[in-house]
Amino acid sequence: MRLGLPGNDEDDDLDGADLVAAPEGVAVTTGYHPLLFGYALCTPTVLLDGRPQPVVGWGRVIIPAPPGEHHIHVEVPLFGSRRVGVADCTAVVTEGVFTELEYRAPRGGNAPGWVGPRRSG
Repeated sequence: MRLGLPGNDEDDDLDGADLVAAPEGVAVTTGYHPLLFGYALCTPTVLLDGRPQPVVGWGRVIIPAPPGEHHIHVEVPLFGSRRVGVADCTAVVTEGVFTELEYRAPRGGNAPGWVGPRRSG
């Protein structure tokens, strides 16, 4: 096969879609009420099936996961070891699709957060 040039090799007959598996998993969009700016100083914690996921800040978190049921846990660490806004749900991942979820931090310090299917609009 000649690199970078089309040829008659058997490798050239492969369709690009056969080379890359379709993405699937869970996408969690995290957010808080804009007047509660103290949350901006913290980064939410997201766990998939008990395993911590990399989270950079508030917003959309993409988590690759195989098809099936998965447990999602979200909380916000405030000022050290205090955890607020704890929320849990079960997400069903379908092959080739990202399941869209939404997390909302609570308006009160002791209230639970909410995580579930993303609402349109």
